[in-house]
Formats: sequence, structure tokens, C-alpha cells
Amino acid sequence: MGLNRVVLAALVAGLTTAGAALGAGSPLSHPGLDYAGSSLANRDVTPVRAARPAGLPGLDVSSWQGNVDWATVAANGARFAYVKATEGTSYVNPYFTQQYGGAYGVGLVRGAYHFGLPDRSTGAAQAQWFAAHGGSWSADGQTLPGALDIEYNPYGATCYGLSQTAMVAWLTSFVTQYQALTTRWPVIYTTTNWWQTCTGNYAGLGATAPLWIACWCQTAGQLPAGWSNYAFWQWTNQQVDFPGDQDVFNGSQDDLVALANGGQPPPPQPPPPPLPPPPPPPPPPAVICRVPRVIGMRLANARTRIRRAQCSPGRVRHVRSKRVGRVLGQNPRAGSRRARGARISLLVGRKRR
Repeated sequence: MGLNRVVLAALVAGLTTAGAALGAGSPLSHPGLDYAGSSLANRDVTPVRAARPAGLPGLDVSSWQGNVDWATVAANGARFAYVKATEGTSYVNPYFTQQYGGAYGVGLVRGAYHFGLPDRSTGAAQAQWFAAHGGSWSADGQTLPGALDIEYNPYGATCYGLSQTAMVAWLTSFVTQYQALTTRWPVIYTTTNWWQTCTGNYAGLGATAPLWIACWCQTAGQLPAGWSNYAFWQWTNQQVDFPGDQDVFNGSQDDLVALANGGQPPPPQPPPPPLPPPPPPPPPPAVICRVPRVIGMRLANARTRIRRAQCSPGRVRHVRSKRVGRVLGQNPRAGSRRARGARISLLVGRKRR
């Protein structure tokens, strides 16, 4: 991830102490009011787009929306949703079950997100809380990797009282712990301004963690260092098409499902079983020797005819006869059947002395 393991361990250890000093023991006063982009609204950022940009439409919701009518959301064209699950290490969205399960029930590809509070506890501790309370992942084609919502502090200092180095260590701790628990790298929700301000525009997470950029602008604009494109874009907090905040996915439906499946397409179907081997060809017809009639033929012609009949010329015996050079007799007799190559003995006439 771009950090030396020894240095990272030291940073995380220091961050644990810092977290305790900065408010880990104080209760959360308004976790139900915190949602993806709430700090933008608190800063009076005004959305400028009135119509959805290009991309697959989706939404993100939290306890602000209560029970969601997911059938209507799906009928209006939503393809995906992110649902707030947790905040810190003590809060769980009371509407999470209805929202998360309801999105799944109407066929949306959905994921859970965690509202991070780096001054309360370590990144690893918050990743564990998140994974145990709705942020886990399953390879069902409808579950996106969990997302970390990291934005302006709703309880105090913009960067939660952490230095840029300590913030990078906290983020790395969360990301690596979540991946160890779920096998998936989490999506990171943030703004470019917050990322530049609080991490020094750290570029070490873009290679593994998909980006969910928040920019209520005409375009997604400049992205944080390390990312050349975004996976999701939260383009407004106004309820244009769906309840909650409005988002788009930067890709096709197949790309969205591939992200849900771990970045790879579903495994191919196994090949059909091989066809049975063809039956062996019938044996060739047996070649036989049909003994030809050669009586009366000259010896040379008789031999040729015998060979053409798949027989073999056999022993030749000569006898005195007026029919010199002619075949006088043969054995076996003409018309009989013999094995291929059977020998035909011949009786041939010769001059009298």
C-alpha cells in the first residue's frame, strides 16, 4: 500500500493513543444525522446539476430515509444502492435491515457503507465493527464491496485532529483490515478537497480501492491522487429520481455485476460432457479368391487372370500335348472360393518328343 510495514505499525500505534485523547470515550451525539455527503450539506455546498449524468442510476440512503419503498425505486430505474450500516464502533443504522434487504429483494445490486470517525478508534477496529454489523460481503452477484465514507468531520476539526501521515495510517489500517475480513478491498467515498487537505493527496490506495467520488457539480472534476477514474459518483443530495442521495455507476450493468462478483465475471458454465465415441466402422468385407477359369488360356494370360481374382499362381506341371503352352487343367476347380492368395496349380501342355 506504499507504506513500510515497520513505519505503518508505529503510525497505527501512535494513532490509537491519539484516538483515545481526541474523543474515543465520548458518545456520538448525532450518528443518525450523519450520511454520505452530510458534511457537504453542513458546509452549504449547493448542488448545481438538475438532471442525472451519464451512467447507471443508483442511490444511497441512511436512517434519514427510514423505510424505503424499494419496489418504486426499482420501477423508477435504479440499478444499485448503498446503505449506511454503521458509524464509529457503536452505531448501527436502525433501518439497515429493511433498507439493505429490501434493495436486494427487488433485484438491485447493493452494498453497505461505514461512516468513518478516525479520532474515535483505529481503522482496524472500525473495519471490524462494520464487517460484523452489515458490512460483510458475499459472492452472490448482488453484493458490492463495503464502502468507507470518509469526509469532513461532523463533530469538530475537519481532519479529526490527525496529521496527514496519521490519517493515511488510519485509512490504510481500515482498508487492509476490511480486506483481511472479507477478501474485498472497500470502496472509498470522499471528496477531492478533503482528500487533498487531510491525506496530503495520498496516492497509495487507488490501485486497489474503487473510488466513490462526491461532487455536486456539473462534472466529477479532478479526482484524488491515485485514481484515474471513479466507480461511483454522488452527483447531488436532492431527491431527483429516488429517495436519498443520487449516484451513478461508471460502467455497464455487466461491469456493475463484475464489481459485485469481485472484479471478475461469473465463472463460465462447465463444458458439456464429451460425446460418446462413434461406433467402430464395420470390418471391410473379406477379400476372397474366387477361382477363375483359366483352362484353354496361354500360361501368361492365365497367371494374370489368377492374380486379378485375388489368387496366386501355384505350381505348374507340364504334360505332352498338341496344345502347347495352353492350360489343360487347374486345381482347385473354377468357381470355388478360397482365401485371398490361395494358390492355383496348373497343368500346361508341351511339345511331344
